[in-house]
Amino acid sequence: MTLDGLRGVAAFAIFISHTDRFIGQHIPEAFLAVDFFFALSGFVIAHAYTERLRTGLSPRSFLMLRLVRLYPLYILGTAIGVLMLPLISDADGFSQLAIEIVAAVLFLPSPVTELLYPFNFPAWTLFHELLINGAFAALSNLLSRVVLYGIVAISAVILAGYAIWLGSLDSSNSWVHFEGGLVRVSFPFFAGVLVYRIWQKRPAHLNLPAALLGAVLLSLLSLPEPQQYAAVYHVSLVLLAFPLLLWLGASSTPIRPIATVCSWLGEISYAVYVLHVPMILAIRVLNTPRDPLWRLVVIVAAAHLATRYFDRPVRRWLVAWLSCQFSTVAEVPTSHVRF
Repeated sequence: MTLDGLRGVAAFAIFISHTDRFIGQHIPEAFLAVDFFFALSGFVIAHAYTERLRTGLSPRSFLMLRLVRLYPLYILGTAIGVLMLPLISDADGFSQLAIEIVAAVLFLPSPVTELLYPFNFPAWTLFHELLINGAFAALSNLLSRVVLYGIVAISAVILAGYAIWLGSLDSSNSWVHFEGGLVRVSFPFFAGVLVYRIWQKRPAHLNLPAALLGAVLLSLLSLPEPQQYAAVYHVSLVLLAFPLLLWLGASSTPIRPIATVCSWLGEISYAVYVLHVPMILAIRVLNTPRDPLWRLVVIVAAAHLATRYFDRPVRRWLVAWLSCQFSTVAEVPTSHVRF
């Protein structure tokens, strides 16, 4: 439950970072919450799928389940972005726009724009998430302790080198920094897998309050550092602080009222993350009241409703349909596996 709460904190940090002018707040290092997401994803997927991949679940079926988890809310956000595009800017040529839409429907980066996902910027992380998921599935029977330590060590060196070369880890939704996405997803995801294995054998003996761990995560993302030390700070968070928070969070159980809040935050976190940019566009286009609190409430309510009344039913239908086509798919429950 504590990890659900941390997931929610990370999602809202990214939301605020994309909307500082929209709601009047600013979290300077919030983009690093994406790296925390990747680490959390590695932990959760290792927990949910390691044994199943070793005992019969094929990589293809695994990736289908991941698509089922990510696609419904992704395509909803993309649809909102497509509808808003003609209202906020001059539309591209018909042929280019058609290519962009086809690529988006297929969950692929746009081949004709500089942006990977022009209709829904945060979706670049989902694409890289699926790539690393495929690598995890392909390596599942080979991920011995030695191999996993090797992958984590090599990807850590590459991550540190990339951050020093770029001066930051702030690479995102652009073909120019496409390799940066691969670098950013590789270490934290496999570090999350490693933390899961460590936690299985040696959980922390501390039961820390979920609110404290959430405050620590938010503080780390909010601390402004001198520009010349940005790379060092970013690498320190991703290589050291985030894995430690993951281990401590997995070992901590919140009391019942806080557990309910953490569960809800985790439940809506993916919708907040993947819908907030197109929702902001829609709110601006519709010229709704400018009160920051009202806009925040609207987006949170939209995320809650989309999760409960769109994402859940669509995923249930997709899993039922896939289970008729591929029997192994039905063996894996997806309700608790979040991004």
